Amino acid sequence: MTLFMLPTTFQDELLDDLPTGPQWAIYGSLPHLTGLRPAQWLPQPSHQKLATHIEAARRRGITFYYALNYTCFGGQEFTAQWQRWAVEMLAWLESIGAEGVIVASPYLAELVKRRSSLRVHISLGAQVDSVPKVLFWQELGADGIYLDDSFNRDFEALMAVREKASCQLFLSVNVGCLLHCPLRINHGTYLSHAHECPKGGYVDYSLLRCSLARVKGRAQLLKLPWIRPEDVSFYEKLGFNAFKIWGRTQDYHWLLRVATAYASRSYEGDLNDLLDPVDNVIPFGPLPYRVRNSLLDGFVQGLKGRPCRLGCLSCRYCDLWAQRAVEEIAPPQNYERPVSTILERITSGCFRAPIASPSRTRSPYPVWEQI
Repeated sequence: MTLFMLPTTFQDELLDDLPTGPQWAIYGSLPHLTGLRPAQWLPQPSHQKLATHIEAARRRGITFYYALNYTCFGGQEFTAQWQRWAVEMLAWLESIGAEGVIVASPYLAELVKRRSSLRVHISLGAQVDSVPKVLFWQELGADGIYLDDSFNRDFEALMAVREKASCQLFLSVNVGCLLHCPLRINHGTYLSHAHECPKGGYVDYSLLRCSLARVKGRAQLLKLPWIRPEDVSFYEKLGFNAFKIWGRTQDYHWLLRVATAYASRSYEGDLNDLLDPVDNVIPFGPLPYRVRNSLLDGFVQGLKGRPCRLGCLSCRYCDLWAQRAVEEIAPPQNYERPVSTILERITSGCFRAPIASPSRTRSPYPVWEQI
């Protein structure tokens, strides 16, 4: 059976409204105890609400995974304080019925396996983008691995990893990030420390830079490594039946639309409606391009044999498809101009955030005081 891993809003009605057919699992976190997302963008469940939501999901046969996917802990891992935090956090998650945790740190993965019965899933933040990396995490005890989205466009690598791996492998579907994104390491590290930013000091440089890259021509949206709802069966035939849906910062209605599209293997509207992050980068709004999903039948199949990992070079495959499937609805300059203005400001030395106090920069991870 096909499994979809969906972010949760911690509204129990989302669990009731999920379409029947596939198997569902959900993931999420407390806003202040997670990596790869700033707290202010996330749902704001209390400890009690998280526990009751996990119980509600379990009653419906839906498992929950806690996103503990920091790519950096600021060198705190081997302090007594951090060790206490980690052990007590894992014990608490077990006690409230979490199925597992999503991690990006190999050290934390080992700790979870040694100190709990929780299942371990490896985050996209770990950038598992090759067969040797898959085997490394598998030997470390990973129960599931969220493959880097570059695998979505590398069919030779997909076949190789399917042959070699024995753990569960997830492919990301509604990917709005750049293929082979050069910003991901910096972005993940910054977001892992976002909770330390002083008030007024959070500026997502990486998101600004990739937002600008996405409007450099209408073909750019076809070069993103997404998997359309209609193409899920294509990847299932390659031996993959577990898929991750992005959207931890999205609301109930957005997530239900995406979940319904992928469960039904069909979406008649604009592909941008399903991708994260594309049209939802605040404050810039929708991109100036619309992708007519119904005109993309056959696109992904035609990528076989094309070495996207080497770059576009003289290949114009995406450009040719973009001529018929991507519509320009506004001058791209209208989107580019405010993004470029902010980037110029923050890279010129003219941007000044408040000075963080020493107590904020040390990031003590005081979890046990709140559980």
